[in-house]
Amino acid sequence: MNRRSGTALVLAFLCLSLFAVLGSAHAATPIARISQFKGEVLVVSGEQVLKVTREGQPVNDGDYVQTGNGEAHLTFNDGAMMIVRPYTNSLIQEAEEQRGWLLFKTKDWVRRITCQVGNLWFKSGASVKKNYLQSPTAVCGLRGSVSEFGYNNVMTYIREIEGSADLAGPVQRVTEDFFKNLQAEAQSFALQNTVYNKLNDAYNRTVQAEKTGTALDRAEARVGTLEAVTLSIESILTNPNLAPEARETLNGALQKVNSDLKDAQDELSSITGQPKTMETTTPVSTEALTTTTVLWTTTTTTTSLAPTTTTSAGPTTTTTTTSVTTTTTSQVSPTSNP
Repeated sequence: MNRRSGTALVLAFLCLSLFAVLGSAHAATPIARISQFKGEVLVVSGEQVLKVTREGQPVNDGDYVQTGNGEAHLTFNDGAMMIVRPYTNSLIQEAEEQRGWLLFKTKDWVRRITCQVGNLWFKSGASVKKNYLQSPTAVCGLRGSVSEFGYNNVMTYIREIEGSADLAGPVQRVTEDFFKNLQAEAQSFALQNTVYNKLNDAYNRTVQAEKTGTALDRAEARVGTLEAVTLSIESILTNPNLAPEARETLNGALQKVNSDLKDAQDELSSITGQPKTMETTTPVSTEALTTTTVLWTTTTTTTSLAPTTTTSAGPTTTTTTTSVTTTTTSQVSPTSNP
């Protein structure tokens, strides 16, 4: 090999290394931070479930913010703000989405916030990002700056405080008083939500692993977290109103999480000596009501609520639920929940 060829190879290697470093740095760049919080707040980032203990904690693309008896205020890099109310689970995504065909393709920077249970308040920022508030059954494209949004396992609700929204799916426009009554029932709705309970259980396992430090507890905590994230993404993908580009992003995330989950299950199997991974034949289509151990619990007396868009107090909601049957093709991993 002559000197010129050797120099070219070295330069090519350095360029590839630089691109890899820049790509990793970009991927790890926070899109928001916890600017204020009180009570119990969790951030689920990758394979970690972290309890918020300080202001300024970063939130990345694809992270979850889940509250117990607490509240979290987020400030995004473009100045947008969000308040995650008590007993709420939210997935936060920012990505460049491509739409259209062939020569007519366009690219937009999009922020999608999915509320899987609970209530949140959102104000758009100074950037040109398109903002969508989503639930497992509906999508609201915002054409204004301030909105309140909620989901109670059955119906999606929105209050357009400033501006308006394009609604797709079963959504009801409601009043400020309605949201106050909805929030009063938030804990009851959260404890009936499978994803919410799964993430609480994953946090409990994480705390246990930190206490014991054993390989078994760490492996079980990792599996529990990835199972919760898998269930969440599968639930969102059942939304028939998702845009194709949003569905593509979620499917890519699900593929990676499934790969990580298989590795985690294999690691757990190597520790326990039990059969390896669990495979599900179909994604979750609806949420089954289950009762699991939850970190944050208080005693409440709940009343039924039925949605209304015209009255200002005392709404009631009839909640119907559907259990999900999942077919397995091999023995379930020791950490899988029924």
